[in-house]
Amino acid sequence: MVQFPTWLWIDRDQWEPRTARAEVGGGSVEVTASPDEVVWDMGDGNTVRCSGPGTAFRQGVHEPGSRSPDCGHVYTSSSKNRSGRDRVEARMVWQVEWSATDGQGGAMEPMETSAGRTVEVVEVHSLVTEG
Repeated sequence: MVQFPTWLWIDRDQWEPRTARAEVGGGSVEVTASPDEVVWDMGDGNTVRCSGPGTAFRQGVHEPGSRSPDCGHVYTSSSKNRSGRDRVEARMVWQVEWSATDGQGGAMEPMETSAGRTVEVVEVHSLVTEG
């Protein structure tokens, strides 16, 4: 909803280093990718950068209408003012390092993975009357 805080998060079990190992020519090579940040493209022209997985909103623990303590966004207009729907995409940036049994190793270029979904941001009007 417009002007209502949106909490952004990645499941904590996805925010773990990933390691792969391969045997090559009498030795082995190990590559480890560690999560560095999540870049959220909110579909309204705004980008949100989060240095961790974010905090999952939990009913009964967090107050409805409160802002995320570490990763969130507030839409300022409805999707109807754009294309009718917004494509929200989360791009996870991974720092990658490798090492070999012969002592070689080092940093590689960062890697990105992404996932997204289409959402509709709506505007809600209300009228409070006494009575």
